[in-house]
Amino acid sequence: RNAFSRNKMAVGGQPTFTHRLKSYKGLFPTQEESRKHRSEEDLELRKRKREEQFSKRRNIGQPEVDAKSGVVIDEGNKTENGENTNAIIDGGTPLSEVINHLYSTDNNTKLAAVCSIRKALSKAQNPPIDEVLDLGVLPTIVQMLQPGTDPKIQFEACWVITNVCSGTSEQTHKAVEYGCVQALIALIASDALHIQEQAVWALGNILGDGVELRDFCFKNNIVQGFLEVLDSPQHPSLQLRKNLAWAISNLCRHKNPPSDLQKLHPLFNHMKTFLFDENMEVLVDTLWAWSYLCDGANNRIEVVIEAGICPRLVEVLLNPEKKAILPALRTLGNIVTGSDDQTEHVLECNVLEPIKNLMLHDNATIKKESCWLLSNIAAGNQQQIQQLLDHDLFPRAVQIFKNSEFKIKKEICWMVGNITNGGSPQQVRSVMEFGFIPPLCDMLSSDDGQVLTVILEGFQQILRFGQVDVGKGGTNPYALEIEEAGGLDALEKLQHHPNGDIYQQAFKIIDDFFQEEEVEDRSDD
Repeated sequence: RNAFSRNKMAVGGQPTFTHRLKSYKGLFPTQEESRKHRSEEDLELRKRKREEQFSKRRNIGQPEVDAKSGVVIDEGNKTENGENTNAIIDGGTPLSEVINHLYSTDNNTKLAAVCSIRKALSKAQNPPIDEVLDLGVLPTIVQMLQPGTDPKIQFEACWVITNVCSGTSEQTHKAVEYGCVQALIALIASDALHIQEQAVWALGNILGDGVELRDFCFKNNIVQGFLEVLDSPQHPSLQLRKNLAWAISNLCRHKNPPSDLQKLHPLFNHMKTFLFDENMEVLVDTLWAWSYLCDGANNRIEVVIEAGICPRLVEVLLNPEKKAILPALRTLGNIVTGSDDQTEHVLECNVLEPIKNLMLHDNATIKKESCWLLSNIAAGNQQQIQQLLDHDLFPRAVQIFKNSEFKIKKEICWMVGNITNGGSPQQVRSVMEFGFIPPLCDMLSSDDGQVLTVILEGFQQILRFGQVDVGKGGTNPYALEIEEAGGLDALEKLQHHPNGDIYQQAFKIIDDFFQEEEVEDRSDD
């Protein structure tokens, strides 16, 4: 997700094993609790990996502002009299000496000083944020954001705050303690476009820090600040749209607790508009924002459905850019973790056609997310399971089941497990005809307890259907297929599994469906 170097981790607790299992339909005790597979552990790990990289960003590439003329120039350019802008105090001068110039009564000297601090904080590696904080200049920098300050100084001060707030949570909190949030929100309404852009950037970093500062920004009317720009008759610049889309995604990001939907609601129309923006960065960040909004209870999913964005999300699945496909997939995947009606809404948008192709995408994560989405549709009602059959998805599922990495195979295990649990006997038989039993048997050697539990539950149901088909005393065709695929040997090994529940399941399957054969084998000996 590719405004690279932008965002920072939002810390959240790991769900327990029991919590994960309860998120799957029908396989576990309470049907309402367990009706959908959310893949929470894997999703949380993926989110953490992304958020460590992307919830904050430093500005290291903005152009230089001439200290004398206020003209935006390239780094290293000269002023009108041929002198380097930074020569007044730079050239190896320690920061501690530069600080004295912040208190000068001469605006040019003051501007040059804050420029030097900004440059120091714009280093690509190890910016001296703590050193700047220890020198005690932050209150003065924040004061430079106030109305009446020279706009050139305001801009540089805003940039300094942006980079301070790109640091650790402790560093960000220090900036907030000195009142930068209120000042930055006021600067969103600045007449100077570059100041608007920088103020939104700084606020995006603060929002990316976590729930506490997100809620503090809510209390200081950040939504209204964004709306002053978004509702303006003047179309926002590309950079401003990028910064707004990213800041809004951070406003929606954090989960414990999630953002207040009522407070976010005034932004929804603009977030819908951003889904059609020609700029990929705006589109991608907005897609992630929507994915965060519906990552939770059904009432949050319903709000996203009511926004009417699902047809556009399905369109994005046809985009050649994987960085756009992934958040669109995640958003649709989150929606189908909801009720059957919410799942049906996604199906009515014809999601299965693009998903059919994405199952064979060359990107493993897109494959995995596609199978995760399908596994949740498979946890729906029998009419929804039938749509999976009608779209001829299972031959592809078997193909990638046999030839993909474990994380993709795991999602297909859930897909098949949900169908065996909620599908009709005929639907289960139809799915088994595609050849799922051999790769399922291969997965019985996995060390993943969740996968083993899903497969064993599925085998119990499949074998029950097989026994009904042949009647008492007949040969269960599924038992024979499991044995021929090495499944019986694997089941016997699982009777020594350290997890008692897995041992019990394996024992029960052998006892219920293979015991007669074992007795015959012993009598032959």
